[in-house]
Amino acid sequence: MKKYLPSFPNVPDELVPFIEAINQSYDHHEEDRMLLERAMMISSKELIESKTQIKDIMQKQAQVLEALKEAANKLLPNQYFANDTDLLKISDMLHAEIEQRRKAEHKSIVTENTMLSIFNNLKLGMAQIDITGKFLDVNCRFSEMLGYKSEEMIGKSVMALLGAPATFKEIRKQLKNNESPHEAVFEAPLLNKKGELIWILCSTTPTLDENDYKIGTSAVFFDISSQKQLQSELRESQEEAHASLEARKAILANVSHELRTPINAIVGMSSLLEQTELSNTQREYIEALKSSSEGLMVLIDDLLNVSKIESGKLRLESIPFSLDKMLRVLTKSLGLKAEEKGLSIQYYIDPKISKYHLGDPTRINQIISNLVSNAIKFTKHGSVKTSAALIDVEDDKQCIRFAVKDTGIGIEHSQQGIIFQKFQQEDTSTTRKYGGTGLGLNISKQLVEIMGGDLKLVSEKERGTEFSFKLILPSALAPDMDEPVEKNLSNARVLLVEDNEINRFLAVTIIKQWNAQVEVATDGYEALEKLKEAEFDIILMDLQMPRMGGYEASEKIRGELKINIPIIALTANALTNEYDKCLDSGMNDYVSKPFQPDFLYQKMSDCMAIHNTAHQLNSLKGA
Repeated sequence: MKKYLPSFPNVPDELVPFIEAINQSYDHHEEDRMLLERAMMISSKELIESKTQIKDIMQKQAQVLEALKEAANKLLPNQYFANDTDLLKISDMLHAEIEQRRKAEHKSIVTENTMLSIFNNLKLGMAQIDITGKFLDVNCRFSEMLGYKSEEMIGKSVMALLGAPATFKEIRKQLKNNESPHEAVFEAPLLNKKGELIWILCSTTPTLDENDYKIGTSAVFFDISSQKQLQSELRESQEEAHASLEARKAILANVSHELRTPINAIVGMSSLLEQTELSNTQREYIEALKSSSEGLMVLIDDLLNVSKIESGKLRLESIPFSLDKMLRVLTKSLGLKAEEKGLSIQYYIDPKISKYHLGDPTRINQIISNLVSNAIKFTKHGSVKTSAALIDVEDDKQCIRFAVKDTGIGIEHSQQGIIFQKFQQEDTSTTRKYGGTGLGLNISKQLVEIMGGDLKLVSEKERGTEFSFKLILPSALAPDMDEPVEKNLSNARVLLVEDNEINRFLAVTIIKQWNAQVEVATDGYEALEKLKEAEFDIILMDLQMPRMGGYEASEKIRGELKINIPIIALTANALTNEYDKCLDSGMNDYVSKPFQPDFLYQKMSDCMAIHNTAHQLNSLKGA
């Protein structure tokens, strides 16, 4: 105070400390002011620097934001980020998308590895091939398949590495097809490193660029060498089986021909002899002769039926017939055999069954005849009964149960399964004791099945047997019964081509009874010479003859001689395919030996009538 006011009185002592404290405060205040001013100067400078740094940071953040927006727009095209300034939001969305893609990529890698594992387990070879036909990549299985190392194949030409160009014709076609690439699956032979041939199944898929232009091929290979080997062996087995079947057919045809030729003479001559005056004893001899020949024919027909059924060429008829008449005639014809053994033979037909049906009476009669004959054969005493019972009716169709029951020796239960097999009987002693071939039941069962039924068996040893089957047969009206027609060929000129002397005599004798003129040739050569010298109305042609058979002769008649008169095969060959072969060689029809005279007459009359009608029509057209 004295500094500024010297005249100010002295300060009391008790105020001195207070005054000094005030002075000190003033001194500190000055220092504080100076410090504050300095601090403010420093803070201002730091603030300017911070603002500059913040400005730089904000510019960098703006750049980062724009970069994130650009990335987000590419990764998330369905989102719109133009006005979005929330860096954290965009960052989170990008992070989520990247994480999702990372998981998808991982899943894709796992899937790819799984597929590769599956391919390897399936032993599938894989390869990538460029547009020039060189391997870009191959898997281990494919290189092992061909005996190479992977590095030996990559960069090498497919054609040069795997064999001749013709071997990979399909792949070459795929590789060159740049305009319109497509997938293909094919088989091809390849050569492995050792030069050995292997077969592969190849599936190719085009590799495309972003413009869908083909830049290569992806191929999958499967080694099918073992399958090819199996196919080859199977083909050889089939060829051997086919050759065996053809040989069997040839043997069967020859056996049939050789048997039917003499039987034809026996049956025909017996019929001619039966028309003459005979004593009772002679007539009995003729009946025995006819019965024996008919038994032989049953055996031959059984053998032929087996062949027809196996080849699937058995044809069923559908004609009107009477079940009552069939069973009556069958029972009467087999009654003599039953009476000889002291057996009672009967038949019963349900009165509710229609009088006529449509079906194949020959085959149905064959089935029932086989069953009744067996029943008589294996029955020592008692009876054999045949029945037909109505089971059901639907519209105009009747379900009929046929049964043949006997009181015979019966069949052991353990043997009932084998008796329907070919050439099988209950035991070997059966054949020695009762005879037979073991074909009848097999054929009967197959015929029943072809007609839609099932042949069943109920039997007890020493108590008898019953065979039964059901057939569905449409009801029919009574068939037209034609009046007997007098057989007259009106001096028709017939050329008979036959090498067997007895059969020639038989045929000539029968045909002359129909007022025809018959000229004979012993083989195809002789027939051709006679046709050059004279005209004929019809030719009856045997098939198997020395020098020239019927097929060759017919082809020459149609081809070289240009003769179109009817030709009927009159042959002991009775196989199913013979009819087609006859037509193919130029013949008009077919009659098997032994023939029924009425059947032969009808065939000859029909063929000549058709030929004459056609000739007259051609004449009218020419006029």
